[in-house]
Amino acid sequence: MENGQVLGRRADAPRMILRLTAVRCAVVLTIVAAAALTVDQRPAVVLGCLLALVVAGLVAVGRHRADIAALTAAGARSRARATMLEAVINRIDVGVLVVDGSGDPVVRNTAAEKMLGADLYLPDDATPFPAEELPWTRALRGDRCEQVEMLLRHPDQPDAVTLSVSAFPLPDETGVPRAMATIHDITDRAAADARTAATITDLRAFAKVAAHDLKSPLTAVAGFAELLEDSLRAEADPAALRPTASRLVAGIERMHRLVDDILVYATARDGRIDLGPVDLNEVVGEVIAERTAHLRTGGDPTLFPDIYLGPLPVVHADASMARQLLDNLIGNAIKYTLPGRPARIDISAHSRQGDQDWIRVEIADRGIGIPAADKPHIFTSYHRCSDHARGYTGTGLGLAICQRIVERHGGRIGASDNPGGGTRFWFTMPTAPISEPSTATATNHIARTADPTRSRVG
Repeated sequence: MENGQVLGRRADAPRMILRLTAVRCAVVLTIVAAAALTVDQRPAVVLGCLLALVVAGLVAVGRHRADIAALTAAGARSRARATMLEAVINRIDVGVLVVDGSGDPVVRNTAAEKMLGADLYLPDDATPFPAEELPWTRALRGDRCEQVEMLLRHPDQPDAVTLSVSAFPLPDETGVPRAMATIHDITDRAAADARTAATITDLRAFAKVAAHDLKSPLTAVAGFAELLEDSLRAEADPAALRPTASRLVAGIERMHRLVDDILVYATARDGRIDLGPVDLNEVVGEVIAERTAHLRTGGDPTLFPDIYLGPLPVVHADASMARQLLDNLIGNAIKYTLPGRPARIDISAHSRQGDQDWIRVEIADRGIGIPAADKPHIFTSYHRCSDHARGYTGTGLGLAICQRIVERHGGRIGASDNPGGGTRFWFTMPTAPISEPSTATATNHIARTADPTRSRVG
């Protein structure tokens, strides 16, 4: 039975009772009147009264049917409005949730079903959101909650969704406690806020670098330039001026490296990314060739790095960014070695079983390693390990650039101790579809060893 018909009959019941009562009264009055008449008068009077009663009954039935039709039409209009309201609520992208006193949903639109269809976490992305602190649960206790942030994690999606929830008690004339919550997906806004915060942090760090790391070599350059000028005025021996000139050039090169790293750092975050197939074998070969060119032409052959290269895949990446990433990591592996000892580097790649869409590349060295106190900060902008700052040049941006490049490609990067000494850096990148051939040019820097799965560079 439909709700409109039920409501129509309930609303019409009092009128029906009044009409039946009137008919009964008319019947009683007819009987009383008939009793007062003579025998000859009774048939005509009774017949007339009965005809009147029939007419009155027919009129009453007609009116009743009209009332039922009106109530049915009103019920249909109410159902149409309810259907339209439900359609509107389900079309909006704001989640609407109404719960009863037990916390069970009474009303929940489509957006709310999607937003609340997985596990909820606190903003730290590690702690499950306590059930007793959920905004709609607090609203059942009489609290009013405004813009409570929480993270939603779907098992089949890598990134969390940031939600903002407001909830308040819902008045109910029956006294049954209820609460209503509105849920907004603010993932994009949270990401924009994070980027803004990162930009502010970068600007503050750059101000610190400009005040120290740029000013320091600039001061040295100015000092050596004055010394050189004084020596020239005194017509000093040109050979005696070479150390001063070398220090002057070194200061300029240091500033040049810092400016270049700052530009690369900014590009790694905000620059355009052109994705395509990139053969890491060829990129690594080119990087190693450039990094060891000075040793091939007149350098100490005993310091030539011992590099072992396993088969590397073709990845779906930005070619220039992939090259910058590998250049930084391989360059660090060559640089951060004990004085007088050649670098030993092992470069390999592998994918997880059953997952051919992503590849993990590892670059392991036997260098000086990373102090335990510095490990949590190695990917922080402008951070340099205290032990590395003495005796090793650098700007503190190399690993931060690597992290930005990897994250722009949707991957992850990390570092750990290499068993036996040194550091093992790793990163993940998407592999190129099989139908995408690499467009990189071939190189001939790699000489095959006896192991057909590995190459030795040298």
